[in-house]
Amino acid sequence: YIARLRRKIDTPGREPLIDTVRGHGYRLKAPS
Repeated sequence: YIARLRRKIDTPGREPLIDTVRGHGYRLKAPS
């Protein structure tokens, strides 16, 4: 599922991405 997360990072969607990251418990470098 890591590849899927990386794909989401590439896609223009910072807000939903952060939500998904929080759900998984991972902290990625995302502009707040």
